[in-house]
Amino acid sequence: MVTIQSEEFGSESCFLDTSCSNHMIGHKNWVSNLDTSKKSMVRLVDDNTIEAAGIRDIKIKKDGRIVIFIESVLHVSSMKCNQLSVGQIVEKGFFFVCMKNDLLKVYDLK
Repeated sequence: MVTIQSEEFGSESCFLDTSCSNHMIGHKNWVSNLDTSKKSMVRLVDDNTIEAAGIRDIKIKKDGRIVIFIESVLHVSSMKCNQLSVGQIVEKGFFFVCMKNDLLKVYDLK
């Protein structure tokens, strides 16, 4: 659960989520490919389900250059925000996560 000011949130925003099991995006322009053969249902915290249209690879850019390439992200077109799973980020071994004093920081290991 996240509390935000409405003017701070946009469709290009990503939330780091410590409780979601998969990366999920609704943002269409981040897609480098789509595998529609891997459709699935996503169960939400309120026990509702939504359909993932497939799995995509995404590119996250900063100042016009790709800084992160993330594979196998669920594309859920009905999502209004994008979620990155902290567990999956750490599992890949590219990032280090530090949670301390009500703050979560993600560091690139390079």
